[in-house]
Amino acid sequence: MSQNQVFKYFEEISKIPRCSFHEEKIAEYLLNFAKEKGYEAIMDDYKNVTIIKEASKGYEDKPGIILQGHIDMVCEKTKDSNHNFCEDPIELIYDGNFLRANKTTLGADNGIAIAMALSLLSDENLQSPRIEFVATATEETGLVGASNYQTGILKGKYLINIDSEEEGVLIAGCAGGTDVDLEYDIERENKDGYVYKLLVHNLKGGHSGMSIHNPLLNAIKCGGQVLNTISKDNDINIIDIHGGTKHNAIPREFEVTFLSNNKIDEKIYETDLEEFKKVEENIEIDLEEVSNSEEKVFSKDLTKRLIKALIELPHGVRSFMSGDYSDIVESSLNLAIIETKESFVHFKISVRSSVESKKDVIIDELKKIVSDTEGKLEKSNGYKAWEFEENSELRDIAVSAYKEHCGKELEVSVIHAGLECAIFKDKYPQIDPISIGPNIYKVHTPEEKLDIESTNRTYEFLEHLIKKLS
Repeated sequence: MSQNQVFKYFEEISKIPRCSFHEEKIAEYLLNFAKEKGYEAIMDDYKNVTIIKEASKGYEDKPGIILQGHIDMVCEKTKDSNHNFCEDPIELIYDGNFLRANKTTLGADNGIAIAMALSLLSDENLQSPRIEFVATATEETGLVGASNYQTGILKGKYLINIDSEEEGVLIAGCAGGTDVDLEYDIERENKDGYVYKLLVHNLKGGHSGMSIHNPLLNAIKCGGQVLNTISKDNDINIIDIHGGTKHNAIPREFEVTFLSNNKIDEKIYETDLEEFKKVEENIEIDLEEVSNSEEKVFSKDLTKRLIKALIELPHGVRSFMSGDYSDIVESSLNLAIIETKESFVHFKISVRSSVESKKDVIIDELKKIVSDTEGKLEKSNGYKAWEFEENSELRDIAVSAYKEHCGKELEVSVIHAGLECAIFKDKYPQIDPISIGPNIYKVHTPEEKLDIESTNRTYEFLEHLIKKLS
């Protein structure tokens, strides 16, 4: 079967809304696919879908193969986009050797895994052992689907996760992660003054695991710094504050409305802007006077504590791995979201580490800052790291098959982002997991794009690998 089937299926699933927590329609699509092909399919309460293609005749005694990817996508769009992720299809644009979307995330993370798996399952000429395709839900918001996947379903030995984003690299380990939520109770008072809206925007953003080491600004940190600068010479009170949208995306925008006792000149933050532009030259900061009136504002004390938290809360790389993987991030955190709720201001911080003890050190540091600024902290249970194993039969077969098929070495590495392999290895100790994928750039941003030729090559290698395992 031609690899072009991959793009046929990708186009089909791109018509289906599939933001995290809204995977009903894509799950139904997969169940209908299985029914049409005559395959067994299972959907659980978390919308995880498992499709089973029994072994071809003569292959019943071969170890089973598990193909795995997730059905949800990060739904991000540009400020001028009118796209409705709950209803509108992703508008695909074939741009030379790249596939991208019109002002939204593309969803190749991880729609390309779904498309490849469906293409393989549609190949009537493929002779193979039992193939179990596991399509998990709500991966992008804490690996929820995989974490709640039942034991006792899968029989396969070799798990091939297709959620990596660099061709020619086999992933054999990943970091664990924990989300940390901070809350500051809102205290309001009435006050007269000049009301301003401050907007920090036009930042690049990126995946908080894969891109955290790159020279990227965090819009929330930038906004906090500008707000701090303004507050040094003006008596200000925050009215409303927002920034970031996803726990695993580096924030691209920040907006705060505040009241000041004085009129403010934009020149006050010129030095800050000059420093920001050394990292991201396209950053924009807009300050607009909204009105001159009496407003219900955050108390002076709360405003000061929030600005102090914005300045002191860390973001970025905390440590790198040692030895052969010294260029890979070991521990990091992403100051991902700030938002005004009805009775409190909420922060979300995503903490990642390949070493549990170092994750705990970061969380202890956050606890100290939150205590000093009189907030509250809660952490999720998170997900475990996928530790690199010295011996892996599937990894060895894949490396050999890649050299045979592509004529070059397959790089083996570990990554700082979270992968569901860790969870499946914990639930099914008998499995031997790896992760591969084509070149995908700028995931979790509206600039996401998929390399078409790389996708075709990766699919051909996947076909070859399955034949070798058969």
